[in-house]
Amino acid sequence: MELVLNFRRALIALIPHVECLGIPWRDDEKYDEWESLASALFETLVIFPIRTSLDEREWADVKFAPYEILQEDYALLSVLIMSPSTTELRVFYGLATTREPFDTCLWYRVSAGGQVVSRTREATPLAETNLAALVRTRTGVRVLSDVLAPASH
Repeated sequence: MELVLNFRRALIALIPHVECLGIPWRDDEKYDEWESLASALFETLVIFPIRTSLDEREWADVKFAPYEILQEDYALLSVLIMSPSTTELRVFYGLATTREPFDTCLWYRVSAGGQVVSRTREATPLAETNLAALVRTRTGVRVLSDVLAPASH
């Protein structure tokens, strides 16, 4: 979880700079410029550390779902998940603003086989979220909970 909290802090730090440039960042207003910045930060601050925690020979195998882009099928993608289960995954989609900037985790329900169960985006307060990385390589699937250990608030 610390990786996601660090990502959130980076997004918050960007706000004054993008506002000076007139780039909208709020949920109902954001567009390509903000999405590009958020995606690059997510890849650098969350995905890269997870990837580098793996054996270097597995790096090329690991393809993560992109930030804030719903996929048709997650069967071959690595993802961040909430509450692993054998029947359904709650797959991380992105962060949204409820009371404070980026304080809410957005997610979708996905079957254990990787198919989207519902196209309804759901939300959970970030403070109540415990994320893990479900990593798919050619040697199998692993859940890395220690990479995203619960944060101490």
